[in-house]
Amino acid sequence: LAGIDSIEDSQAFANNHVQASEKMRTLGVVAYYPVPPSNTVEHELYHRSLDGMARMMTRKKEQLPESGNRGTARHCLNDFNESLFDDDSYYLLHQLLRPGRIALHLLEEVYPGSSYDTGIGDLVEAHAPSGNAATQWHQDWQLRDHVICISVFTHDIDENCAPMMIGLGDSVTKCTGGKGLVIIRDVAVWHKGSQHTGDVDRIMPSYRFTTPAAQALGYGIGKKLNYETSNKFPPIIRVFLKERTRPKKPFWKHQSTSDHDKAESIETPVNASPTGKYVCFAGFRRLTCLCFSKVKKLEKNAADENQENVDDSASQLRDRPSSMYSF
Repeated sequence: LAGIDSIEDSQAFANNHVQASEKMRTLGVVAYYPVPPSNTVEHELYHRSLDGMARMMTRKKEQLPESGNRGTARHCLNDFNESLFDDDSYYLLHQLLRPGRIALHLLEEVYPGSSYDTGIGDLVEAHAPSGNAATQWHQDWQLRDHVICISVFTHDIDENCAPMMIGLGDSVTKCTGGKGLVIIRDVAVWHKGSQHTGDVDRIMPSYRFTTPAAQALGYGIGKKLNYETSNKFPPIIRVFLKERTRPKKPFWKHQSTSDHDKAESIETPVNASPTGKYVCFAGFRRLTCLCFSKVKKLEKNAADENQENVDDSASQLRDRPSSMYSF
């Protein structure tokens, strides 16, 4: 790979929004750094989200078979629920789509009406060999302008760290660069993996979006979120969940379980817990109180009937039938 240009030095690298739009339309690929090092505060927050994502993907990899699902020691960790509801993944996605960032600009200008598909990305273990389907030239989708992928470097990636190779017309570029580099590509662009000869796992989070052309084919919008869950995301993310959101239901039709594929835990700042189970639980408690109240009233009436006629002023409070359960 030594004689192949890095994507940082290729025609796919962009320094501003205008260049990014032009390269995405002509090449189907663009690479850039979203936060300049001179902006120390934003740069630190961005890199902190990258570190958290790398730790999360490493933990997720340890829960999978060692053989890998994309070839030996190669793992695809895509998961729709975790990509939205896991803290680390949510923070990184939020960083990428912040107002003014190139990723949001491209999705709004070049691919308007796009919908969120899935995310988390790939992990290639150190010393992973080649010779499998992932390291052969291929397309993830045969039609252009249907599926867009945003990938991020959580650490520096050199030619020994299994860089992705991308075909740019009659030339080839290797996806090497520094921590924080973002590569946005049309998945119909030809690409392939490479052999890992380094000592550090290559971790590359990714988020996929489908354009209206893919949505018309029913791709990427099958799994739905309930209205309340979707509405708790910030607008910059919520706008990409419109096609995946069910219509709002009346409160009496809420289900007692979550509608977003029954995710067991939602740890993101949105705290998108389903409200239905609380409505049902409150109704059960109210019904229980009413039953207790009725029983105690019947007991009180029976006690009053059997009680001798006495002067109320002579009776003590402790001698009267209790009404503590009255609703």
